[in-house]
Amino acid sequence: MNMAYLAEFQKMYLSKDVFLIPYYLAREQDVPLKVVYGSNMGDVDLPSSYRGVELVGTKRRHVRKWHEIIDWIRFILPNAKRLNSIFFCGCSAHHMVLTWLLLKLNPNVTIVVFGDMEGPQAQDFLETGLVYGNGISAIIKRMLCQFFFNHVAFTVANERAYRLMENVYKKFHWTGLVSLHPCLDDELFSELGLKFRNWEEKENIMISVGRIGNYQKNTDMMLDALSKLDLKNWKVYLMGPITDSFEVGKTSAYEQRILKFFEDNPHLRDKVFFTGMIYDQKQLFEYFLRAKVYLSSARHEGYANVYSQAAACGCFIISTDVGGAETASNNWKFGIKVEQDNPGEMAKAMQSVINNETAIDMSQQPNVTQFLYSYVIKESLILS
Repeated sequence: MNMAYLAEFQKMYLSKDVFLIPYYLAREQDVPLKVVYGSNMGDVDLPSSYRGVELVGTKRRHVRKWHEIIDWIRFILPNAKRLNSIFFCGCSAHHMVLTWLLLKLNPNVTIVVFGDMEGPQAQDFLETGLVYGNGISAIIKRMLCQFFFNHVAFTVANERAYRLMENVYKKFHWTGLVSLHPCLDDELFSELGLKFRNWEEKENIMISVGRIGNYQKNTDMMLDALSKLDLKNWKVYLMGPITDSFEVGKTSAYEQRILKFFEDNPHLRDKVFFTGMIYDQKQLFEYFLRAKVYLSSARHEGYANVYSQAAACGCFIISTDVGGAETASNNWKFGIKVEQDNPGEMAKAMQSVINNETAIDMSQQPNVTQFLYSYVIKESLILS
């Protein structure tokens, strides 16, 4: 049996890497998977099972560190000897202690840790080794780190972070670093009867997927860029919850910003659409298949799932230079990099595509297999 423990979970995570990496790992190992979560931070209830995976959660709204320890003692450690693999997020001190306990109970278990790192975090690792200060506590933390990082598969998706972490692992003589980015859920894609499309079969559509109004996603930059465009016969769809946080059920003042956008740009009412959160995966995949261009104005990303989905579905990328964009655009050979907080530059890139002024070389599309979970998990170092 495989298990995954996620302190926070919600329905939209069923289509993200925190669920799909352990799902495809269990599928590859041909063992059942059980997901335990500490709280449902979404606005809809989670099912008790999904695609053959048992989902077990508590009724907490928020999870503290001691709650995680209780969950491990309650759900994970009693099953230690039955586990082939376990997946969890982060590398805090209590995770390191719990990992040590788990390995004492089952030395053969494969432990996969989801790093979700960006460049600054990796740089901090390089400088500190995750140990701050001196004294007994620092000595203990250093010993815990040495044990932890030599006994887990630590996954990093962000391109810059992975390059920095390679130096970290060499510096501290750690082992088990794994490059693993989010992918398209190709099993579900196939089951839904969907097929990839050629560029000629696509429509004059640009899409963006993410938490609209969240500071990280910098929706203001995209709206400012849209206000400068002549969209002609193109349409733009912004998909995702309007929220200031990860909790999709919360109301957001950003709705007023969107109303003001349409008041100032009434000619865009039938060109720009806010769909809200799309839980129907077939509908979401179809947007990627229909669209020629994927847009992102994010300030920072670890590696957003949507980049791989866009790349697998053949979308040209117009994005700020954040985690995932470099890979999805084949090192910008199939995309345009725009400057952070520069709506004018983003508008220029979009208008160039709309006007057919950008020479889009279809031979530079990235290889689709590197964005499919069934291929990437099989080829990853986790199973070696």
